Amino acid sequence: MATKEQGVLGNLLAEKQKQEGISTRELGRRIGVAHTTIARIIDGQATDFDTLEKVAEYLQVNVVDLLNVGSKVETEALGAQVAVLCEMEPRLVEVFREAMYRVNKDEIPPEALRDIIRYAAFRLNMETDEKYSNVQYETGLP
Repeated sequence: MATKEQGVLGNLLAEKQKQEGISTRELGRRIGVAHTTIARIIDGQATDFDTLEKVAEYLQVNVVDLLNVGSKVETEALGAQVAVLCEMEPRLVEVFREAMYRVNKDEIPPEALRDIIRYAAFRLNMETDEKYSNVQYETGLP
């Protein structure tokens, strides 16, 4: 199973390939790896560090940036989820504010914030489903 970082790396390579209008074989030649390696990266499979260094050099980015890009994407996705959840239930603003404060103070791990977000989404979906099922029952619709 591909991680988000691997998927992002593959997307970056695919975009570069498209921009340059070149084949996977040519992209591999330019980077200095087999075209099958490029195909696997684009498909989201993991790669070794040497290949990662070559890809970073080709993309003209730092290896650290490539490794952190998935974290940035995940952080942005979590932020979007929090915004939607707070819009659905304004009382969650204070919950997330407190959780972020505790993560920043290293009182709880960042994974705890993800768990809080997932639980809040689960509960709100449950409540929405319950309201919807009550409406169905009250109106007599199946």
